[in-house]
Amino acid sequence: MPMRRVSLLLFLFLATYGFSQSPPQGETTCTFADGKQVTLRYPQIPHENKAELPDGNPWPADNLPIYLFTQTSLTIGNVNVPAGAYGVYTIPEKKDAWDLVVTRDVKQDGQYDKSQDVGRVPMQTGQLSDSSPTLRAYFGHVAPQTCTLRLDYGKERGYTDFKEK
Repeated sequence: MPMRRVSLLLFLFLATYGFSQSPPQGETTCTFADGKQVTLRYPQIPHENKAELPDGNPWPADNLPIYLFTQTSLTIGNVNVPAGAYGVYTIPEKKDAWDLVVTRDVKQDGQYDKSQDVGRVPMQTGQLSDSSPTLRAYFGHVAPQTCTLRLDYGKERGYTDFKEK
């Protein structure tokens, strides 16, 4: 490979990943039995030994949004979520209780605005045997119209069902 091409590829890699202020993005998708999908895009925030989830405050921080895209109406806990795009936060309350917050606010650098909330859902929580090195999110397709969202950070996991209406 010519030296110019190698230099250009190295520059593009560093410009994309090396100098980025934000962590890389992860994505998880679940496809319901009728072919409609729900997708979550999230920052792969590194977990450091001293990093703890902030009790009672929306997380991740305002400049690291999680986005939810759904092609169909959902029920998450007792919250109805129409098809569309949303912001998502968790609010950890102590180690054994999290709330999942779905908000209409999808601004990338906006401040969390409680008045934009579609609703809050209590999440079940648990402890992992191995620590996740970054925030990880993934859906488990558990029934034709149900996907379980799992969020792992360090040794903590929060999870809740997303049901297609």
